[in-house]
Amino acid sequence: LCCVFDDTPAGTCGVAGTLLVAVGGRSRMQCKVPAAPTEAMYRTVAVSLNGGSALSTSSTSATFHYYAQPAVSSIEPASGDALGGALVTVRGAGFLALASAFTADATAAADASALVRVAFGAIQTTALFVNDTLLVVVTPWGKGQAAVTVALNAQQLSSPAGLEYEFIGLHSPELLSTSFDPTGTQLILTFDSQPTDHGGMVGVGPCALVLAAATVAA
Repeated sequence: LCCVFDDTPAGTCGVAGTLLVAVGGRSRMQCKVPAAPTEAMYRTVAVSLNGGSALSTSSTSATFHYYAQPAVSSIEPASGDALGGALVTVRGAGFLALASAFTADATAAADASALVRVAFGAIQTTALFVNDTLLVVVTPWGKGQAAVTVALNAQQLSSPAGLEYEFIGLHSPELLSTSFDPTGTQLILTFDSQPTDHGGMVGVGPCALVLAAATVAA
């Protein structure tokens, strides 16, 4: 199982592929794309089930587009409430680098623009407005200082440029995981780590609803 690119020698595999879990009844595979060719910012890719032999290679192919990573130069404002919801402007360059690959197809270009994400630390949010030098987003919840990065394909984030956004205050507890203890008699809830403000509370309801009085008092 492998990916066969347009510059792969006939009868050979380009890059070995890994079969993934099917989604929606459709088979999926993953392979690592080589560096962009010097003469173009795209290459076609087909799939082979048997080492790249002609009879085992798909009769159709797809186009993979390359783009240069965007650069982030500023963020305004640079701080806001830890609960999120603030309107923020991110400035830089190359935010439409992926969409520009589809200049002949307005629908595809719009779809590519819709993939732009801004990450505050590890939390991504969708851009409300996109042009090549400016993004407008609503901040998610967060805590402390968070690096600001951009992904044009909703997955691969740009390298941190030293810009950070400061989340001020506390946010509602974020549930990270649930599990039972080894005996199967206790449910364990894991929340993100942050200081508590005890009396003020930052959750959606009083802790006394789910915790013993002694625990709340502590």
